[in-house]
Amino acid sequence: VKLWSQIDYRSIDGLSSESKEKLFSIKPETLGQAMRISGVTPA
Repeated sequence: VKLWSQIDYRSIDGLSSESKEKLFSIKPETLGQAMRISGVTPA
């Protein structure tokens, strides 16, 4: 599943600070890529 490239992960409530920073810096293009980032949980 493709992710919108303009997502501001830092503004999403419910994500841990670690997840926000990792998603913001890595900018995954797909849900699969996001799920494989260490420290980012599917919840």
